Amino acid sequence: MNVRKSRTELNRSAFGGRGLPKAREKPKARRERFYAVADLEAAERRLAAAERRVENDRSSNPDRSRGALAKARLQESIIRSQLKARGLLL
Repeated sequence: MNVRKSRTELNRSAFGGRGLPKAREKPKARRERFYAVADLEAAERRLAAAERRVENDRSSNPDRSRGALAKARLQESIIRSQLKARGLLL
């Protein structure tokens, strides 16, 4: 007996049950934020807290909390470079 499959069923079987891949949207342009010195101080506090978390971590996973530390370092670096570029920081 020959059973006909619909287009949806064919797509699902071809793509592992997930159907057709979705079209990817272009990322939207980010608005640049103008940071203040208070933002830099807050970022430095977040960075210090992330470093303390990594130091005090007693788990056997050496990469635990490293993502948060990398994010805090990047954010602090971005704020510092923008303030320097605007002449608010020496």
